[in-house]
Amino acid sequence: MDAVTYPDKSVVTFVNEHIVPVRVNISSEPLPEQFNVQWTPTLVLLDEDGKEHHRTVGWLSPEDLIASLLLGIGQAHIDRGDLSAAGPVLQRVVSEYPDSDAAPEALYLDGVVRYKQTDDIHVMNETLGQLRAKYPSSEWTKRASVYEAA
Repeated sequence: MDAVTYPDKSVVTFVNEHIVPVRVNISSEPLPEQFNVQWTPTLVLLDEDGKEHHRTVGWLSPEDLIASLLLGIGQAHIDRGDLSAAGPVLQRVVSEYPDSDAAPEALYLDGVVRYKQTDDIHVMNETLGQLRAKYPSSEWTKRASVYEAA
């Protein structure tokens, strides 16, 4: 990712605005062992307390990296109970990076966020419909299929 993804202007801008990057050599200790890093590149999204909220392993294009990092930021908001902050971040993944691997999960999680905010199970049925329309083969569509009867 050093040759293509990291130097990309959109990645540099995104990281500078949203992430505090720390690069650790995989052979150094104790961080690779502490965070179970077995392969490079591995990106672990942590909060200020060192709690992991998201990780990616392997090469990603600039667009897929930004989408994955946004998904991780959205997940961190969910994990911390800040649903009002999570929704817009997850919606950004779906709207700006609809072809990314992160988009189906972001759509699913956005449905979960809206369900938790409204306590209306029909939101998940609507989310299932959107997943079927946009990402019929996604594992997230399969996971949402439990809400078909809702």
